[in-house]
Amino acid sequence: MPVNELTILGAEAVAAPRPRRRAVFWLRATVGALLILLVLRAVEMQGLVATLRSVHPQMIGFALLVMMANFLLKTYRWSFVLRSQRPDIKFTQLARLNFLSLFLGNFLPTSISYDIVRVYYVAKRAVDPRIAISSIFADRMIGHFSIALSALLAFTALKLTGVLAVGPVISSGIAAFLLISLALPSALCNRTVVGWLRAALDRFTGRKLFASVQDFSEHLLFYWQHRPVMARALGIACLNLLIAVFEYYLVAAAFSAQLSIGYFFLFIPLVIFLSMLPVSIGGIGLVEGGLVFFFSQAGMAAEMCLAVAVLHRALQHVCILPGGAIYILDGVPKLSA
Repeated sequence: MPVNELTILGAEAVAAPRPRRRAVFWLRATVGALLILLVLRAVEMQGLVATLRSVHPQMIGFALLVMMANFLLKTYRWSFVLRSQRPDIKFTQLARLNFLSLFLGNFLPTSISYDIVRVYYVAKRAVDPRIAISSIFADRMIGHFSIALSALLAFTALKLTGVLAVGPVISSGIAAFLLISLALPSALCNRTVVGWLRAALDRFTGRKLFASVQDFSEHLLFYWQHRPVMARALGIACLNLLIAVFEYYLVAAAFSAQLSIGYFFLFIPLVIFLSMLPVSIGGIGLVEGGLVFFFSQAGMAAEMCLAVAVLHRALQHVCILPGGAIYILDGVPKLSA
């Protein structure tokens, strides 16, 4: 594998117009930094350091195992979608590619970097990249839909139970973004949207993958027309989200947090959903701010809320290390039988 492959990938992922993309990147980086500063103003630094020092290593190890298992389950979800057309592709190939994409995507300046890397390598190494790439879009849409649906249920529960007072401005913003997210799968039936996606793929991968907009549409519609496959994949996506809630609960338990797991089922879907807002890089500031905003009102100290966010991010970075080992030792797997 060429040494400068990562550099080339990064250059293609942030292709022209470069000045505008640079401006968007620095704007989102600034927003993320400002959000972090606002969160830091709400905590007492000595209390944060003391909380981080009080962590229980055993619980950290358990949380890390759960996070790794959840990532493998996400890989299985993608393989289930893809293998409806390509049953010959092995799960181990997809697992290696997923870990590799997670690792390399961490170095790209975009919140969808993981998917960009997946698309890039699938386009280069799949026997039929059109099938694999359309499966990536189907898998991503299923994941987003499950998060939006869960956030809608959590938001409705908050409004009905009165567990947490949410102002009208925040309520309107959340409701609008939820409706947009839930409508996103339907947007892929629009020829204009599909044409934009096809052009973006050609730019990212440096090759013409789909002969026409109709060609791209047919590959995407294959998945929407196979409802049993999509229904099962959606069920796996919902399980992924439930495990993610449990991840945060375990991390909080590592700090001896005395808070019912019910609060995590109410708040974490909303925090994950808010982290999808395209206003910062990788949800930086949004996750931290969301945890402090929701859980501090439920009785958790702001310092502990931020400590949970910091430790959870640290564990996520540990999970990408197998991808680095794969990149260095084995290279990129070819998606073939």
